[in-house]
Amino acid sequence: MTDTADIIRQIKIYGIVQGVGFRPTVSRHAAACGIRGTVCNKGSFVEVIAEGTDAKINAFIRLVREQPPRRAVILKMDVRPLKTALHFSDFSIIESRKTKGEIFVSPDIAICDECRAELLNPSDRRYLHPFINCTSCGPRLTILESLPYDRERTSMKVFPMCPECRHEYVTPSSRRYDAQPVCCNDCGPHVYILPKDGSAPSITGREAILETRRILIDGGIAAVKGIGGFHLCCDASNTEAVRRLRELKHRPSKPFAVMMRDEACVQAECFLTEEQKAILTGHQKPILLLQKKDNIRLSPAVAPDNPSVGVMLPYAPVQILLFQYDDGRSMTPMLVMTSGNVSGAPICHNDREALEELSSIADIILSNNRAINIRCDDSVMDFYRNSPYMIRRSRGYAPLPYMVTEGPAPGRTVLAIGGELKNTFCVGKGNLFYPSSYIGDLADIRSAQALRETVGRFETLLEAKPDLVVCDLHPGYRSTEIAGELAASVPLVHVQHHYAHILSCMAENDRTDPVLGLSFDGTGYGTDGTIWGGEVLLADTHGFRRLGSVEPFLHIGGDTASREGWRIAASLIISLFGKNDRGHGSRDNCAVLPFPNNDRGHESRDNCGIFTLPDQGGSPLSQGERIPPWSRNEIDHLSPEEIMTALDLCSPTEAGIMRKMHEKRLNAVVSTSCGRIFDAVSAILGIRRASTFEGEASATLMYRALQYQKNHCDTENSYNTDLNNRDSYNIDSCNTDSCNIDSYNMELSNKQFSNVDPYYMPEAAVKKNAKPETEISGSGIFRIPTGRIVRRIILGKLSGEDPDRLAWIFHDLLARETCRLLVHLRRLDCRLPDTVALSGGCFQNTLLLEMMQNLLEKNGYHVLTHHLVPPNDGGIALGQAYYGACLSGEDLPVR
Repeated sequence: MTDTADIIRQIKIYGIVQGVGFRPTVSRHAAACGIRGTVCNKGSFVEVIAEGTDAKINAFIRLVREQPPRRAVILKMDVRPLKTALHFSDFSIIESRKTKGEIFVSPDIAICDECRAELLNPSDRRYLHPFINCTSCGPRLTILESLPYDRERTSMKVFPMCPECRHEYVTPSSRRYDAQPVCCNDCGPHVYILPKDGSAPSITGREAILETRRILIDGGIAAVKGIGGFHLCCDASNTEAVRRLRELKHRPSKPFAVMMRDEACVQAECFLTEEQKAILTGHQKPILLLQKKDNIRLSPAVAPDNPSVGVMLPYAPVQILLFQYDDGRSMTPMLVMTSGNVSGAPICHNDREALEELSSIADIILSNNRAINIRCDDSVMDFYRNSPYMIRRSRGYAPLPYMVTEGPAPGRTVLAIGGELKNTFCVGKGNLFYPSSYIGDLADIRSAQALRETVGRFETLLEAKPDLVVCDLHPGYRSTEIAGELAASVPLVHVQHHYAHILSCMAENDRTDPVLGLSFDGTGYGTDGTIWGGEVLLADTHGFRRLGSVEPFLHIGGDTASREGWRIAASLIISLFGKNDRGHGSRDNCAVLPFPNNDRGHESRDNCGIFTLPDQGGSPLSQGERIPPWSRNEIDHLSPEEIMTALDLCSPTEAGIMRKMHEKRLNAVVSTSCGRIFDAVSAILGIRRASTFEGEASATLMYRALQYQKNHCDTENSYNTDLNNRDSYNIDSCNTDSCNIDSYNMELSNKQFSNVDPYYMPEAAVKKNAKPETEISGSGIFRIPTGRIVRRIILGKLSGEDPDRLAWIFHDLLARETCRLLVHLRRLDCRLPDTVALSGGCFQNTLLLEMMQNLLEKNGYHVLTHHLVPPNDGGIALGQAYYGACLSGEDLPVR
């Protein structure tokens, strides 16, 4: 064969190649290189049949690989010779043909610069068109019914194209060549004001947008349907409007997200790094957590007591029109743009839901007649070490898959249901894992129904029929109930919550080998029936061993205590300072953690069995005038009840009730929750006695610690990573106990925990453990000395130390003592892995994350963190799916 002879090649292109203008781009590259043939969308890939000389085909392949459409992501290209008698006279896009294989669905894409310019150009035929889009931008996932991605399989199928749009759609030189949602003011969807009485809309199009703008300018609240659902909007610079929205939405202090008109507005209100700017202005446009500047227009009611605010730029045409229109009226450059739902429910995505849930909140509802097939809330992103750090993964990112290189069983399809809070689910097909868009908290029955519906749509979209369903270990979760329904004919596997956290971090980092996992969060059902949440795990894809945890304490008050950190603080104080109690005699046996021998709800302390108010005689409080700071001698004479009231945690009556509940184990369960300890410390320091939303007390504690660090620390040079450094806030500065690295002792003699197996494997774990046996064995586990840490904070507060400083000290001591434990474990057995995975909601706290990672790396550990998978419960579905995919066939439970 000569170099000038024509050859034919079959080229299969995998990745984000649907809904991004891939076929038109291939057609243009073919014309440029003189290639004849076809391009076809096969659903799971794009197939190109290319005919031409070897040199032309190589040039063509290079162009496709190096100059794909802006929103495309090519993961791999398979190029093979094709023996056929066919020959081609030109290059054409042929009808899509569905085939099985790997599927990559494009997320929704924010409006591109070209469409934005046309939207605001009076001479353009799509001037002020609320649904303008092209091959580079517009809705994708939210309008999709099935693959291949063609108009007839989207919610745009009910809008026939006008002749002008049809011409653009079929013309290769057009920006809208083969753009499936293409439309204009003449042939596309339209906006309208949704009457609250359920009647047919009478205000449509231009008048609907003008009326919505008027309401917002006048200080009202609007519900606006976007790409993935409704938002509730108001003027973010109008404190009265923001407070009214808070009152109507029953959201007293949780921060609102803000949409700002343009980058200039963001720069005026917030600090913005180049790395953050690239994400803010990119095609995903998530909500970014940015540090607020001083003396800004943004109302303090938007994010009270918070140094940061969640900011995004307009990503849908209708949002741009809220800011800019030809009515001559001046609109605020910043709008609160919060999810359109009632607390706990999923984002509203159709008129029925909007009428039922938003009519009592919004003064006006701006809707449209383009159906949303899959609801999709906004993604929320923080930054850590100048890189994205996801808090909520949804619009712009879901359902992009994660790929692991080894571990999953070939051909297996797994459905993982995820967690009870911040629910997302995940579909695993072979070595690809597709996390869903954000669903919500499953305590609300509407979220549970949204989960069922969205699972069905994803299974259709991804052509996935699960061989296995995976869920949490908790028997009472709604997610577990739903998993049982969906696993009617396939095996159901339960995975412990904190192990799933670690697996999600491993999957994101493509790791299968054993790691030490630090899984710190609020609540998770442990294998021993207690609440876990501050766990040290030895884990791989086949199972885990519980090597350690924070010190156990009594979680008194059930779900109420999860919101009211003062109750956890009271429980800790009773355990830590019970020996100070004069009214109950000697309580030395009550001052240590863990708890009495038969702690599971049974009384075992004869001298603690009858509750009476303690004798106040001789106490500093009996003087009636004394207020903190106390001296060490005075503190030693304070009873737990007196300490509670001195810290203003509760009234004397409440303190007495808490004491009685603690002693009688009333509504109490043993817990090792790190998140609850954060809440308790926040209450002890007078920062947040209780939380009005999940994580409020812990987050505010972090903000106060960061403020202290900003004012008093050289963050680049002062952080001492020497584990023996204690400085002036020695954990033992108010405690005579030794705290050298050899003070960690396995609690092998603690009979009260003899029924806890720290090496318990989940029911579905592998029978043949692939991990090396270690010398770390026995019936007890190691403890991070959180009791002494909390004691140090309490004594510091009573002694009059700065609460902000104590907040910083708490973070530092927790990170330092955790790392010291890991170093001690390594000294016990050098075969333990030197890789540590950090996961769980507590690691949304970037101060704790930074301290922990610095210390671990300084002491020779390789640290895995999350990036685009949330460390919170929004990420555990990936870990569940990873576990299910890696199970060997012999270990699958029988249904």
